Amino acid sequence: MKKLILTAVFFVFTLFVYSGVAKVLIMHKGKVKSISSKALKAHLKHGDELMVLHEGQWITASEYESILTALEKDYEEVGAESADVDGEEDVEEY
Repeated sequence: MKKLILTAVFFVFTLFVYSGVAKVLIMHKGKVKSISSKALKAHLKHGDELMVLHEGQWITASEYESILTALEKDYEEVGAESADVDGEEDVEEY
């Protein structure tokens, strides 16, 4: 969850810096809307979602959180598999 919040904050900050306009994208009742950053907190309180840019596509923050959760799970599984190797290393013999 911390990663999601940090990513959202970074995205909002980046949007402000590069666009010169204090606007953010949200998902509001199934539609994407551009709103003032000052109105973001109120919109989030009543269930709207912040939109984030992920790999060139706009997705909701909850979709992004799902992607992060899946990636973390995959990372943990790979780490567990490599720990099961009993210290074997891939070494080429000459």
